[in-house]
Amino acid sequence: DVVRDFDPGYDWWFWSKPGDTVSISIDGIEDFDDLMATASQQGRNTVFEFSETDSLTLNNTFVFRLDGDDFQFV
Repeated sequence: DVVRDFDPGYDWWFWSKPGDTVSISIDGIEDFDDLMATASQQGRNTVFEFSETDSLTLNNTFVFRLDGDDFQFV
């Protein structure tokens, strides 16, 4: 799957802007650390590879900008 307009939001000093949230329901992915173990930076995109046939791409999103608030684990 590809998300073309994901916005992680930001927190900067006294300013913050809430971002989008992605719901994750993948066997073996229980928390943010599990998810980040599948992440890689490919150009300007963050790609999560869950298996050879199952992945999630966040277009124009750098992996270092992501945090646990960007995901909901179900």
